[in-house]
Amino acid sequence: MMKKVVLGLMLTAIAVGGSAFTNAKKAINEGYLIQPLSGIFFRSANATGVCFNLLSIQSCVYAVNPTSKINIPSQTYYSDNDVNNFIAQGWLDEVPTSNNGLYIIE
Repeated sequence: MMKKVVLGLMLTAIAVGGSAFTNAKKAINEGYLIQPLSGIFFRSANATGVCFNLLSIQSCVYAVNPTSKINIPSQTYYSDNDVNNFIAQGWLDEVPTSNNGLYIIE
């Protein structure tokens, strides 16, 4: 009887541990966050577009610090607040050729 209880506890621990592993936060692979819509940022592998200067308080493109990719969760999009948090953490850098506005893909 005791062996069955121990076996049951071990199997439960394995199931819970495996579930926690598969639900772990996935990090991004892309090197840039771009702003094609006001206040909405998307991941991008490159930043070959241009910034269309509009009344925006955010830069149109940010470079992801390569050592910080693991810290940024893989999401569909990111808000202004997300980006400001990433900047405060040192995970994003402004691209020198970027300015405030929307990102236009060429």
